[in-house]
Amino acid sequence: MSSIVFNKQSLSNFPPRLRAVTYAVMLLCGMSFVSVQASDNLQAKEYLVKSAFLYNFARLSEWPDDTFKRVSQPFKLCLMGDDSFGLTLNSIRDKKINGHPLLIIRRVTLENAAHCQLVFISRSEEQNLPQIISYLQQYPVLTISELPDFAYKNGHIRLFLNNENTLSLEINLQAIRNAHLKISSRILTLATIVNTDIKTDKPVKGGN
Repeated sequence: MSSIVFNKQSLSNFPPRLRAVTYAVMLLCGMSFVSVQASDNLQAKEYLVKSAFLYNFARLSEWPDDTFKRVSQPFKLCLMGDDSFGLTLNSIRDKKINGHPLLIIRRVTLENAAHCQLVFISRSEEQNLPQIISYLQQYPVLTISELPDFAYKNGHIRLFLNNENTLSLEINLQAIRNAHLKISSRILTLATIVNTDIKTDKPVKGGN
């Protein structure tokens, strides 16, 4: 497999709308370039940008004060189901989230996902989504997915390519608040806010 290096110059090969989003997210991440290896360049481009978004969701969100007992404790970014990111996650693997080392865990089980801070739910888990959301909404876990209507089903953030080949966000802000999480206005301004008017009085359990 060949190595693909993305920087400001090489982004000229991206579709215009995806190019603009990619460069903006790279700047937000503080990255001057990223390097991945992939056999499918188009998928690598898409998931490279999604990797940067995951990093920013982690960096620009807040978890309850008792989430971490010490600074050496890792921030767990977990993938549930089939892994479409592959090596593109290498672009963020050495970064830190508010001083915590970033730990990427692939194919996490539902029970173990409760101990993650951020979980990306793959398309392969569509049939299991109601069970996953019902279980994880008891914990301070930020849930992300590409699945249609994810935010309308009480998922937190839907990250997807729209018909114009642009990465778009749908955010269920009430569901995020119910999980005792906070997300920066810098992310919210990029998103469509979904209001399902579903609230819960269930106490949120600790995630660690």
